[in-house]
Amino acid sequence: MISYRLIFEAAGITALSVVFVAVAGRWSVRGTIAAAVGSGALLVAWRCLSNLLRLNDDYMPLVSVADTGCLLAGALGPLLCARVARTPAARWWLPAVAGGVMGFVVNTLIL
Repeated sequence: MISYRLIFEAAGITALSVVFVAVAGRWSVRGTIAAAVGSGALLVAWRCLSNLLRLNDDYMPLVSVADTGCLLAGALGPLLCARVARTPAARWWLPAVAGGVMGFVVNTLIL
């Protein structure tokens, strides 16, 4: 079982990375906040569900099913925000990549 404090820390770090990349990609303030909150909330929800379903066992060194799911959970919030806000095609994917990659890396390293 993963500590909830660590889950919130990992989600916060991922949300911050989404903010930095969205600002660099010149997203609107509203879109940036929504993407970061969405990414963080989906990561917390996924990790809590993973704790309940006991998906934290490693299938390869340092990587569990729960960690792999963080790749999708971290990217989904920014993807949905970009779709709803109709962000220009040249910039819609940047925060999603940051959220997905950082969600996976941070959850693999911290948790």
